[in-house]
Amino acid sequence: MDDRRLAQAALAKRAKGQKPSREEVAALRRVERARDEQLRAEHYATVPKKWWVENSGRQYKTLNENAARYGLPVGGRTIDLAEVVRWLHDHLSHWGPKLLEPDATPSNLDAIREEDLKTKRLKNEVLAGGLIPVDEIRRGMKGFAGHIRKAGEILRRRDQLTGDEAAEILNNAMDDAKRDWTDSLPTSDADPLTE
Repeated sequence: MDDRRLAQAALAKRAKGQKPSREEVAALRRVERARDEQLRAEHYATVPKKWWVENSGRQYKTLNENAARYGLPVGGRTIDLAEVVRWLHDHLSHWGPKLLEPDATPSNLDAIREEDLKTKRLKNEVLAGGLIPVDEIRRGMKGFAGHIRKAGEILRRRDQLTGDEAAEILNNAMDDAKRDWTDSLPTSDADPLTE
């Protein structure tokens, strides 16, 4: 007798309140497992794309781009998981060894990470007051130069000055420049005009 007939006999006996034979129970289990496997295969072959979007965390557009660019079988309205699994393993077999090879030169990703780390370190130094951004230095130097230029114009307009008068004009310009410089930069113990 085949499994279906034995399974039917087991179900008929149970319906009548009788105990099926061990062979009938085993056949019933095999038939139920085969049916479950068939239903599972049908379900896995027709996964709605909406479910895939929700569970993959990817948008429809991204899935369609991956299907077009890489051949990933997720471009249709439904997705066959068996095809996706085969695609995944084929690509791992092909690309996996290359991904695991040690690279003699740093990859772009490593270089990008290193640059990001440098940028973060510099920002932390600026926040801690150890570094001054170039734009702030430029602004300070522009103000500093303005004071010296102004003193030079005063000296040029005055015909006859004593050395003490000229020195006073330059010293006043330097004091003004120093004050503006100090006020424009972050608080620091360093005085760029006296060091």
